[in-house]
Amino acid sequence: MEERVADRVVADILDLSQFADGSFDAVVCYGGPISYVAHRREDAVRELVRVTRSGGHVLLSVMSLIGAVSHYVDIALELVRRDGAEPMEDVVRTGFLPEKPDYGHLDMHLFRWRELEELLSRHGEVVVAAAAGLLKPNAPVEPELQPFLTRLELDLGMDPGASDAGEHMLAVLQKR
Repeated sequence: MEERVADRVVADILDLSQFADGSFDAVVCYGGPISYVAHRREDAVRELVRVTRSGGHVLLSVMSLIGAVSHYVDIALELVRRDGAEPMEDVVRTGFLPEKPDYGHLDMHLFRWRELEELLSRHGEVVVAAAAGLLKPNAPVEPELQPFLTRLELDLGMDPGASDAGEHMLAVLQKR
């Protein structure tokens, strides 16, 4: 497949003006950058879709609110003990994780699946959704168990009910 990739470009998802409308068959935006543009997430999705041809696909990942809370509940409880419940309740209510000591390393928006689906559906059809990072990142002691855990995560992550549960949500949008 590598030989079929014509080029790769690292760009600012808020400003893809170097590319004309409909320049690409597919656009890949992994690693959660839409979460990191926080309050401008609609602008980022609009720009990714703009440079994708009609009928093309946008593949993206975002950080999951429910997955983050469930994976880091011990840290959340430490912060509640120290700061009271209100700051953590604000994160859960708004999905906004602020850049402040012990909370976030950068301002970010943590998504619920229904919110991501609504955001994407304005631009086309969500044709695939999955969770990533469902299982705790502790590697098994026995390396021969790693293939089993990989298969397990792939199988469980594709279940429609799992979208919110991983640390990341993956989606493929087909542009109208």
